[in-house]
Amino acid sequence: DDRPSGKALAALRWVAEGAEGDPPAKAKLSEPEREQLPASLRSIPLLVDSLTSDDPKESRDKLKSAIGISRGPAISTWLGFIAVRNGDEELARKAALRALKFSAIYPRARALAARVALLGGRLDEAKKAIETLDPKSSEVAVVRAVIGYETLDEGELSAALGTFGDDAKAGATLRGLQTGLARLRGEPIPPDEELKQVAEPQAIWGNLVAVDYALDNGKLELAQELTRDWDSLTAAQALRKARLLRYQGEAKQAAEAAGKAEGATVPALLERCYDLLAAKDADGARNLAARYPALLGPMNDWLKALIDAEDGKASLAAAKLSTLDEPPDVAPLPVRLLAARAMAAAGDKRAKGYVAALMKKHSSHPDVVIAAKAIGILR
Repeated sequence: DDRPSGKALAALRWVAEGAEGDPPAKAKLSEPEREQLPASLRSIPLLVDSLTSDDPKESRDKLKSAIGISRGPAISTWLGFIAVRNGDEELARKAALRALKFSAIYPRARALAARVALLGGRLDEAKKAIETLDPKSSEVAVVRAVIGYETLDEGELSAALGTFGDDAKAGATLRGLQTGLARLRGEPIPPDEELKQVAEPQAIWGNLVAVDYALDNGKLELAQELTRDWDSLTAAQALRKARLLRYQGEAKQAAEAAGKAEGATVPALLERCYDLLAAKDADGARNLAARYPALLGPMNDWLKALIDAEDGKASLAAAKLSTLDEPPDVAPLPVRLLAARAMAAAGDKRAKGYVAALMKKHSSHPDVVIAAKAIGILR
């Protein structure tokens, strides 16, 4: 079909099939042809311009324009998911609001709103956005999986991924979340080249999972490489950037980065406290922890003990630790790391055995190294 609308639909198919290489000739529209398109199709050539531009600013501007003239909830939502893939919370939110303006009950628009909330670290908002949607739909399952990963809930992540067929689970789209499940299960880090594939844009949450794995294993150069294109940080990115900066010895910058993710999840809150302690601001860490007792749950006492120990109040820390049982091997790694650091900093007699056990599987983890140095296992 050589009509402008036929070319626009051919361009739409090219995008839907992965937008690899240059668009076919039958999908290219001249300026006069673009002006002849019906309003419902005019955003498509702008989307093609965005995807084929080598200039990040131009690419974003074209996508923004496409969202601005989109007509109908389906195309607005689709453009929003492309913005989500780019990690662009602002444009994704614009697209979600536009889609919901066309139809407040359009399910994919609600799922897009949930993905926007996830980019901002607002997990409760994401849950609320999908609560009336089919829990087995692919968009909702992805949101459930991300929430499971970010809250260290291996069971929820596994259950959400279980709604997909084997072909989908083996594909590039779910590669990041599948790798995230392996990380929560404590499986060894994949090779660097495999992690770089996990970090590619088509893998949902893959870039963040890859950075987490790199940081867990002290691969700071790899983490630096994977985060080099992070400019305006989302809350999820801010958490990882803060960890990287802390491990690089940039405590003040780490605390600033973590502030954007503060209170969003338990890992974010712990990282913020670690950053404040690294910056010698024990009072700041103590005040922050005191604001979120319900979020921290049983980890609250471990964190209080660590803060007291780092603040030179060893007797207070020891008193708190004497009432606590060390987390078992099946506990999430961040919980065990917190306990190890608290016991090591306070000189608890259990620290040596507990840290030594952690080192068998996590000897390169920077927080394990911190604990090991505190009790003299490492220098």
